Amino acid sequence: MRRCSICKREWRTTRYQQEKEARPPAYTPVTTADLLSVNPRSFWARVEKTNDCWEWAGQRTKGGYGVFKVPSRQTNTSAHRIAWALSGRPLDPGAELDHVCRNRGCVNPLHLEAVTPRENTLRSIGPSAINARKTHCKWGHEFTPENTYTPPGRGGRYCRACRSERDQRRKSNAA
Repeated sequence: MRRCSICKREWRTTRYQQEKEARPPAYTPVTTADLLSVNPRSFWARVEKTNDCWEWAGQRTKGGYGVFKVPSRQTNTSAHRIAWALSGRPLDPGAELDHVCRNRGCVNPLHLEAVTPRENTLRSIGPSAINARKTHCKWGHEFTPENTYTPPGRGGRYCRACRSERDQRRKSNAA
């Protein structure tokens, strides 16, 4: 039985509510201690070391990243994160590992760098990274602070010169 904090009336919780309250949280991040609970011999046995990249020979995600089961959590985690931890390097909370070699299957700690999520995204080849690297709009105007409009709260950027030309065309067509 539970009691209302305002009117002090009692009510019975359903079985589903009781089970839900008893469950552990849906996700807790994998800690460095969890990563270090991996058997190093078992982990490194799945790595094919070459002169350059150390290719992960175990299970991979659809995206090509290596995965390995962490025994203390009974869950899979990224193989490159385990390699980073086993090499004795600390990983700050909120930091991501960037593959400097651009090979997602590489677990060589020398080819990994701890960066912010923003830096990792901007180093990638995704649309947001491609657009961030652009110095000119599609009509050739340079993105300078004076010529660039960034809408508040939305992200992205627009060329002020193109925008004013578009507005002038609309005004002339409307007249």
